[in-house]
Amino acid sequence: MTETESRARAAIRSGRRRTAITLFFVGGGTGALGAFMAALDLFDLDAEFRNASTAAHVALWGFALLFMAVGFGMVLMSVLGRGGAGRQAERLMFDHPSQIAGAWRQVSTGKAIKVTDNELAGGSHALVVQSRDGKAITVMMNALEVTRSLEWIREVAPDAVRQPS
Repeated sequence: MTETESRARAAIRSGRRRTAITLFFVGGGTGALGAFMAALDLFDLDAEFRNASTAAHVALWGFALLFMAVGFGMVLMSVLGRGGAGRQAERLMFDHPSQIAGAWRQVSTGKAIKVTDNELAGGSHALVVQSRDGKAITVMMNALEVTRSLEWIREVAPDAVRQPS
């Protein structure tokens, strides 16, 4: 295993961890919001809601259960390691590098999502790897991890690192 490959593998693992942590906290917050919505009715926390129609109570419980189920699912995915596309990107990059059709850095800011080669661009960085069948896999990473992953892809598939078509 080359130094570039080991750094790229570490970057992908870090991206997978970052995705799992994000899923865990967003899922936990979503589930907590659902539990709070249920508590409003269950423990009569909102005096004005006591007089609401039956349809309003049914809607509240429907949304509360939906939020709790989605939140629980996200937390479960993060704990089981099934969330995100990191595993797919890892398989494509290291097991089937000849199937890589394209790879690029994507940066999300509050205003836009842009494709750039600039490692210093402000925003949330992600690696996008496109397979020959056209499927694009996006993995959240920090800027340095994206750079390390792109260096590895340049070694195994030199024509793949480019702007998206």
